[in-house]
Amino acid sequence: MSSSISRQSSSLQNKDVWIISVVSGISLFAISFLLSALRHQSYQSSSHDLGLFVQGVWQISTGNTPYSSYLDVHILADHSSFFLYFISVLYKAFSNPIFLLFAQSAFLGLACIPLAFIGKEKDLDAKQLAVTLIAYCLYPVVINVSLFDFHPDVLSIPFFFLMLLAFEQRKIGLFVLSLVAVASTKAVLSLSIIFFGVSVILLTRQKVFGLIALAFGLFWYIFSVHYIIPAFSEGVFTVDRHAGHFEGLGTSSGEILINIFKNPLLVLSRLFSQRTLSFFVGLFGPIAYIFWSLKRRSVFYLVASIPTLAICLLSVSSHYVSFSRMYMIPLVPYLMLMVVDYHGESQNMDLINRQYRLMIALIVCIVGFIIYTDIDKIASRIISSPPERTQAIDKAILQIPSGASVLTTDKIAPHLSNRNQINIVVKNIKRNPTEYDYILLDKITPGWLNSIENNNRLKSILDSTKTCDLLTNDAAVYLYHCHVNH
Repeated sequence: MSSSISRQSSSLQNKDVWIISVVSGISLFAISFLLSALRHQSYQSSSHDLGLFVQGVWQISTGNTPYSSYLDVHILADHSSFFLYFISVLYKAFSNPIFLLFAQSAFLGLACIPLAFIGKEKDLDAKQLAVTLIAYCLYPVVINVSLFDFHPDVLSIPFFFLMLLAFEQRKIGLFVLSLVAVASTKAVLSLSIIFFGVSVILLTRQKVFGLIALAFGLFWYIFSVHYIIPAFSEGVFTVDRHAGHFEGLGTSSGEILINIFKNPLLVLSRLFSQRTLSFFVGLFGPIAYIFWSLKRRSVFYLVASIPTLAICLLSVSSHYVSFSRMYMIPLVPYLMLMVVDYHGESQNMDLINRQYRLMIALIVCIVGFIIYTDIDKIASRIISSPPERTQAIDKAILQIPSGASVLTTDKIAPHLSNRNQINIVVKNIKRNPTEYDYILLDKITPGWLNSIENNNRLKSILDSTKTCDLLTNDAAVYLYHCHVNH
């Protein structure tokens, strides 16, 4: 890895790097934020995960205990995401769910800056650097995760690049700061830090950096998994609550780890499968040209990616291999370093070959983007969203006071999560709707884990309750107000 970033003097000036990275970053931000905001405004975002993070960040920003009424635990018990406290400082100035989407898109755009300076270290010229940043901006996972609600781990991407840049520039202070920032977005990312440290120790001469990453990653993982999450959930949440995604390998992280070695046939059957092939085609397809120049340093990227690949490929959940989800976020920085390497290795080629490689890279990126991006799906859903539904929900929300408790559907919930008590209607969970001040039901889109039949069941309960009044009954929503004695 230490040889992967050239020590040659780049012909690019810092000013040029800033211009290329800022233009790229703003472009990515604009597309990402525009679509995610429109998706949210048309009531297609979800309580899980935008709603629950909106509630947590709002609670922190207003001095309330960030106790999630969705999860019934402290927000830190979810993923030990201390970075939410930083975001809450900014949220206080806006106090709007869209701010989290704004921040997520902004952080994705900011990642262009450290990536561009890594390209400068590799001695890329302006065209190569521009195509590298285009590869990042068009990489389907990058844009897709920003269109799937809000997730704190998405904010880690610029810090991953900053960590890699600090390592290449041998800046220990910046390196440590980056490690802390990455780990604070989501506890599981400490596993990626651990294996980055292992890669550095095994495959480079920079043992000090590797030991720092390994030690910090181990500390943070143990501290989060064995102290923070159990303490803030009062023992309700543990790392083993995700074991169900690895059915057949065990019911706890310890069992899963043991069975990986005790049951190699099961592991191999999952690693060598059609599912895995599809995963790798989608993962590398948008940057398939990198296979022209893979060398020994690819082993570094592979070792550093082991925890993410293991989680994705050994799970039985389709979510973990979905290019619309956030689980493969830690792979993105290493994939982009492979793109940097690809362009860097063409430095000694003649002009025609260099231009040819640039053209191939650009075409492959565009084709991969078209095939795997969710933009067309999201845009289609936004356009086809019934305007009467949006208008009816807007009017209903205006009738709900800021401090009132609310029971509603998962698609409406993010818009109402600036409060301590809010939950969603779930057909298999028999919540008493009369325990909430306001109940807002969506007739057109009942929501995740709900149904029109369950809506009708709740309506019957509310209609027969003398303490609840029907405020709105139009083509799109029911809105009830119940006189609750808190």
